[in-house]
Amino acid sequence: MKHNYEKEIPEKSRKLIYFKRDKKRDFAILSLFLGSGIRVNELSNLRPRDLDFEEKQIHVLRKGGKKDVVAVSPQIT
Repeated sequence: MKHNYEKEIPEKSRKLIYFKRDKKRDFAILSLFLGSGIRVNELSNLRPRDLDFEEKQIHVLRKGGKKDVVAVSPQIT
């Protein structure tokens, strides 16, 4: 049953087109959310300049306007 969703979407449907287009983006968003432990609101407010790929961390604006640096877990394959 794992990874069957794409096969269940009717061929040539808009849903399939959007699913294929957004699949990697959605996976990256979920991975960052689960791997960092940040809140959904904090994730939605991230900007590209908040990401530090070399140090594997993100700069987050917390509740109350507090700035924080959060480590991101490496990807598990």
